[in-house]
Amino acid sequence: MERLDIDLVSHSDETKLFTNVRKALVCGFFMQVAHKQKEKESYMTVKDNQIVGLHPSCGLKTQPEWVIFNEFVLTARPYIRTVTEVRPDWLLEDAPLYFDLRGFPAGETKRALERVQAKKLGKIPARPDDEGGSCRGTPSNDREAKRRKKE
Repeated sequence: MERLDIDLVSHSDETKLFTNVRKALVCGFFMQVAHKQKEKESYMTVKDNQIVGLHPSCGLKTQPEWVIFNEFVLTARPYIRTVTEVRPDWLLEDAPLYFDLRGFPAGETKRALERVQAKKLGKIPARPDDEGGSCRGTPSNDREAKRRKKE
């Protein structure tokens, strides 16, 4: 934590404690991230673009959008195990070199991270599938959107 300049803080509030533990895990396991695929019950690993499922013994009751994992288990189907939910903004903050979107391959994961980054910067993508990053919020873009809607 000292090497990454993360404050050494203890919390009596369990929610903050668990959040801080998960943030610390992101710092160490940033290459072992998976993103939930739209309308599917599977995940895509960010590093290898492998489609995987949550192992039945992973311990999660829900299927969060973003997870980090410790184990990749190959049975009749590839699974990830020892999994916890993470927030995508943590990925952008705590592993900025690895999650540099300029060099990220195009796809659903990149678009999801671009939306997170735009939201963080106070910009909202004009359309969820936009790769270019044109944003609402400026008067000219709002006028342009209204004009297109009328046409």
